[in-house]
Amino acid sequence: MKFKCDPKELNKALEITSKALNEKSKIIGFEGVRLSTENNYVVVTAASGEMYIEKKINANILVDGITFIKPMELKNLLNQLREMESIEVEKIGNELFVYYGHSTGSYAVSMGVDEAIPSIDFDKKGDEFVIKEGDLKDAIEKTAFCVSIEENRKALKGLFFDIKDKILTLVAIDGARVAIAKKDIVTDIDTASFLIPGKIIDDISKIFEKASNDPIKISIYRNYIVINRDNTNIVINLIDEKFLDYQKFTQIGAQTVVVVDKKEMSIVLNRVFTVSQKALQNYISIEAKDDMFKINSKTSESSIDDYVPVKIEGKEILIGFNSKYLKESIDRINEDFFKIEFNGPMSPISIKPISGDDYVYVLMPLKVMKQN
Repeated sequence: MKFKCDPKELNKALEITSKALNEKSKIIGFEGVRLSTENNYVVVTAASGEMYIEKKINANILVDGITFIKPMELKNLLNQLREMESIEVEKIGNELFVYYGHSTGSYAVSMGVDEAIPSIDFDKKGDEFVIKEGDLKDAIEKTAFCVSIEENRKALKGLFFDIKDKILTLVAIDGARVAIAKKDIVTDIDTASFLIPGKIIDDISKIFEKASNDPIKISIYRNYIVINRDNTNIVINLIDEKFLDYQKFTQIGAQTVVVVDKKEMSIVLNRVFTVSQKALQNYISIEAKDDMFKINSKTSESSIDDYVPVKIEGKEILIGFNSKYLKESIDRINEDFFKIEFNGPMSPISIKPISGDDYVYVLMPLKVMKQN
């Protein structure tokens, strides 16, 4: 095999495909990527138990071929060659040579592991929808943190995708909270749903650009999906489990509605967390009264009372929370203001936008502790 290419493009392809080699999901005994030639492309491919990633880059193919390498050392070299317009790569025997200027880098080639990377038929037609790249990344960031990592129920270890009325809803649930995000999509699908393994979703999300409005096509098959983006195909094996009925978590009701300034709330929660992170279950209490949140936390060593001005409609309330869970939800809100709906001290709360239903966070309360 022998080809010429832009080192930046090859490095980017190795960076993207290496996401499939995450320690949580890679195939034991195989830590490499496949380089192959196809027409005027070099195809970079990696696979794991849950996903397969293929990235094509433009290249001048001098000799067709295929090889397997461990990507880290090559990535480190290519990162230093960013200013060069072209490099030449050649496989000779069990070595891969990289020619740049008057210098040469040489890398050992992994052999005999072709069976670890399956062949995928990307011409096969599935149910399809299109979503803006930034919207997909934002929806994942708003929900994936809530995927359960300890729950015995396998379905809760996944991020749920639900399509209805040209709306994509992402849902994650663990034992104490729910995260829901909605985005518009373009599709002819009436309804569809699937469940992605939570342990790989962060790596997938890192491939996407939040500021991008470029379209991403997602094709749905019986036991896998294919995400197509910019000459990149990402195949994800799905979890074959029935997800919970998440709709019931959006119909809790409200005796008290509080409008909150996101910046002010975040500042105060960060201060209170210096104490509550050492408390049992990161405990805090919130008292909503006279257009003010009084937030308290206490341990055997320290205590704190802090205040956030808010706008309250409805009954006064005193309620307990895990401050870490509350912080993680609020940190993912992009708007300046949001609202919290309370339905009593022992009922779940809902965190929502002032208008619309782009996201919902549902948190279970903790029993209010008596303060000495």
